[in-house]
Amino acid sequence: MKRLYAIGEALIDFIPSAADTPLEEVGAFSPKVGGAPCNVAAIYALLGGKSTVLTAVGKDAFGNKIMNTLRECGVDVSRAVRKSEAKTGLAFVGLDQSGERSFSFYRSPSADLLYSEADLPDTLDDCAVLHFCSVALMESPMKRAHRRAIALAKASGALVSFDVNLRFSLWEDRGALYQAVWEFLPMADIVKLSEEEVAFVTGETSLVRAAKMLLFHCRYVIVTQGEKGATLFYLDNTPEDYGMREVCVGAPETVRAIDTTGAGDAFIGTFLYFLNAAPVPLDAMRSDDFAALLSYANTVAASTTQYPGAIESYRKALSK
Repeated sequence: MKRLYAIGEALIDFIPSAADTPLEEVGAFSPKVGGAPCNVAAIYALLGGKSTVLTAVGKDAFGNKIMNTLRECGVDVSRAVRKSEAKTGLAFVGLDQSGERSFSFYRSPSADLLYSEADLPDTLDDCAVLHFCSVALMESPMKRAHRRAIALAKASGALVSFDVNLRFSLWEDRGALYQAVWEFLPMADIVKLSEEEVAFVTGETSLVRAAKMLLFHCRYVIVTQGEKGATLFYLDNTPEDYGMREVCVGAPETVRAIDTTGAGDAFIGTFLYFLNAAPVPLDAMRSDDFAALLSYANTVAASTTQYPGAIESYRKALSK
């Protein structure tokens, strides 16, 4: 298998001691390593793949925690850098009774936003896929590094994966977030959104109409739907049959979620791992192949919601 590269934020998620408590009333928090690109790299490595993170952390204890945790998961951190100009980013998380989250971020700026084009390697060696999200796409050196990393991935023939992963509290202007998403979305081959994000990105409430719009710009659209599972849309361009295809797979029924932090990252990381491990090339895959990938991703993601945090929950879920 070739390597996954993940570029973007590296954070510490402070997970609350109790669910169903407003964030301002939480009495205690536990620090857990997070940041969506780090989560994706971690689950990919824990499943047995090779992954590298392209990010920055501060020269502080939280930066040490992130680097050590990623190394323990088998993630290559040789291209992650330490910045003395800023601290490691923090995110305080609130949970409701179903494990759904609210966030309060501390990054003004955090070290990850200072990751620059100069910090990137000259080439992305052995790259199968480059993965990124929208959290690090505000105007910063990191945004410019995203553009360069995507160009390097495309030059190597790798896939580009974009998890929209909207965090409205990070943006003073939602219009700027919308523009950033649409600047980078056409650069991706695979675009993942949650069902709740579809309307903001496309203006559509119908998943089918939204997918038809998005497939003018990318090759594959994945919509995660929580307890309903996930749906993948793609264009079948075989000579025998042209048209949009829709593949729906339900979520496992026996899982009771206590914390959904990192579940979407577990989903896309697992999907990309089994995509790259598959004996069938992506362009040759059909509905049954995609259904199997979605099923793997749903199962792993659901199992992680039974434990607190992101990376820590991945370790526990995969050890069962």
